[in-house]
Amino acid sequence: MHGLKSKNYIETGFKSLDTEPHHFSLGELIIIEGRPAMGKTQLLVNLALNISLKKPVLFYSFEMLESVLSERMQAVLSSVSMDKMRQNELNGEETAQLMLAQADFDKLQLHINDSSSNCSISAFEEHCKQMIEEKGIKVIFIDYIQLMNAKRLGHHKNREAEMSCISQILKAIAREHDVCVIASSQFSRPVEIRGGDKRPISPTPTRGVTPAIEQSEPAGGRSG
Repeated sequence: MHGLKSKNYIETGFKSLDTEPHHFSLGELIIIEGRPAMGKTQLLVNLALNISLKKPVLFYSFEMLESVLSERMQAVLSSVSMDKMRQNELNGEETAQLMLAQADFDKLQLHINDSSSNCSISAFEEHCKQMIEEKGIKVIFIDYIQLMNAKRLGHHKNREAEMSCISQILKAIAREHDVCVIASSQFSRPVEIRGGDKRPISPTPTRGVTPAIEQSEPAGGRSG
């Protein structure tokens, strides 16, 4: 077991995720769920920054431009407010912190793709294969899965069936290329109705979101 962990283990920088049985591994699909505006993107950003220190990472954003996402990541690294960055209100110390953060950001094994113009799973799969071959990508982030579509792959009777198709393809990418795919997802309506804890999601992600994804993945939301 220890040998398997050393080979497939993905260190996230979060203590709660870097211990058994929660740790991320190559060859699996992980779904991080949450309600709108509850911190899913921020969690993915933090994970990507930590993981890309040691492994090549591809970050797919379907709603945020690469320049905006890069700025957000540099704000995290520098601990400087994004509002102050955008309004150009940084003092001398904050400017120095940001410059150091920009230098650190450039050293990360991090590749960002903003694909708001093309959210098809087919184009995503092609680009992932190319990046895995050319850059040795080991971890792929998707923000977020409901913005993807599988229209090129034929007619689906409903959105749930389409999401099931997408999740199956993501699982196949993870398994066939021995990478870890981490995707954020919105809560489905039944989850919203159930209520419960509405605080921002914690560093320990809940896995398995929409009924389609739940049906296509084993209990716990992992695949692999």
